Amino acid sequence: MIMTEEEIMKMREDVLDGKLKKWDVIVDEGTPTVKGSGYFGNMTIITVGGKKTLVFCDPRDAICVPMLGDWYDDIAMTEHGWDVDTRFQSNPNWNPLLVKKDYRWTMIGYCGNIVKRGSYWVRIPYCDKWYSWISNMSRIVNGVRCYEAADNGLRVWLTTKCQVVEENASDVMKQVTQWDKDRIVKDWIGKGKPCYRISGFRYKGAKAKRITNVEALNLIKVHHFGTGFRSLDWNVEDGRVALVFESYSESDME
Repeated sequence: MIMTEEEIMKMREDVLDGKLKKWDVIVDEGTPTVKGSGYFGNMTIITVGGKKTLVFCDPRDAICVPMLGDWYDDIAMTEHGWDVDTRFQSNPNWNPLLVKKDYRWTMIGYCGNIVKRGSYWVRIPYCDKWYSWISNMSRIVNGVRCYEAADNGLRVWLTTKCQVVEENASDVMKQVTQWDKDRIVKDWIGKGKPCYRISGFRYKGAKAKRITNVEALNLIKVHHFGTGFRSLDWNVEDGRVALVFESYSESDME
């Protein structure tokens, strides 16, 4: 069946709006079918008019739930695929999806960067940075799982959140640990390099969160290297050297 351009555009919109049942989706010949399956249904890459998107087919009521907020030239799953169990949508996805548009690739996470389209929540890319190539196989770099990518002919390593990892983190760490506060303000915070804040103890479940350089400039006035309720430290966060502001209270000691 050959569709007109108008019919193609209408079907694409209906798919992204979640208006179709799975047997209503007419796809291009040769389209891959099930790419991931589980008790709650399966993830399927579909192609309409040469463009691809991802849907979740729920076997209970045959609803074709859109997973992505756009159509792409190509879609590739990484080595472990996407988790089709929707009970755990509150957890960050550790298996990104790779999407291609205009000959360049980027990452989409199952839970990160979710926006609402109509009555459905769909996923969009983590960042605006696109690469000429991204591997679908991972390896551990600086203690985090990363994917190799090519950027203008240069190799980089991307975390599952599409952050570029510093392969020379140990060298950077040796350098910055010698800096005083004035140097940190000028050459680290002032240049927008990674700064994090953590309230409480890591071993009790406290998580470090990325903060802006404005927040960092305010915190460095009352945080100091060494022990205390407000301390400074250098650490590798998400594969990159980061300045970490640590805060504790008496209740954390209990």
